Parts: sequence; structure tokens; C-alpha cells
Amino acid sequence: MTICTIIIIDFDILSINDEILKKSIELYKTHHLKDGIGVIDSIISATAIINNINFCSKNYKHYKNLKELKLLKY
Repeated sequence: MTICTIIIIDFDILSINDEILKKSIELYKTHHLKDGIGVIDSIISATAIINNINFCSKNYKHYKNLKELKLLKY
């Protein structure tokens, strides 16, 4: 795990597609009760997983058990 110290200068807007929605539903079903992940959290994390993007959040506790997610510690 890496400490997140990133300055955002430029960013892309990513569209939600069927692959992201399917992954989001899978994450929500698996982690909603156990880890407290909500609908929005599952969509955000699914987007990062499908697009192979490092993910940084102050809400570490919701995401720490998502093994596929490249979670950086904030």
C-alpha cells in the first residue's frame, strides 16, 4: 500500500458501462453488509477496478477488503 499524495492537474470523465454496472452489483452484494459499502461506493470502486486505476479515498474502511481494487492509503 502506498501513501496517496497526488496533485490532480488533469482528469478524464469515465462513463459507466455494462461491465462497470455488473462489477458494481457484485461488489455491493458481497460487501454491503460486511464492509458497509454503499451503492455509490460500489460504482466508484467498480469503475476503478475495470479501468485499472489506482484509487485513493479517506474512506479506507469501506474499500480495504476489495482485493481487486488498487487502493492507496490517503
